[in-house]
Amino acid sequence: MGLNKHKPGLYVIPEDDADRQIANGFLEDFRVQNAFQVMPPAQGREKVLSQIIEVYVPILQKYKQLKVIGVLDFDGRKDRYEQKLQEIPNGVRERVFLLGTLNNPEKLKASAGLHFESLGEKLAQECCDANFELWNNEQLVFLKDEVLRAKEELWTVLFG
Repeated sequence: MGLNKHKPGLYVIPEDDADRQIANGFLEDFRVQNAFQVMPPAQGREKVLSQIIEVYVPILQKYKQLKVIGVLDFDGRKDRYEQKLQEIPNGVRERVFLLGTLNNPEKLKASAGLHFESLGEKLAQECCDANFELWNNEQLVFLKDEVLRAKEELWTVLFG
């Protein structure tokens, strides 16, 4: 079932299956509302951005209450976040979020000792509990400002 485009909602575009599993785990938290749709994996970092620009930017321009998260791997390059965000057109950029791991989700999985879906559940739980232990993992902490922006902007969409 798709999102109701006339109500606040969030599309999640994962880069690969590991990112999809993490997003699905986040969705499994009982406090997450149904205004959250995980799309099929884009199969590549550049494809995430292409989908956002080609498919979701027109939707965001038409439906002001919708938002998009691209979940991708930054392949060890912290500067990629700002580069990629600059490719999103003005007027919708504030409703597009780029989150993911510094290297890849497998490194986060190994360092946290959790399966991908369990990682997503723990990340959702930490958002609700204001406990950012996992969010402070070396694989995620480089995007701390973006995570805080996402939490502030997406709280009512995700947690009602």
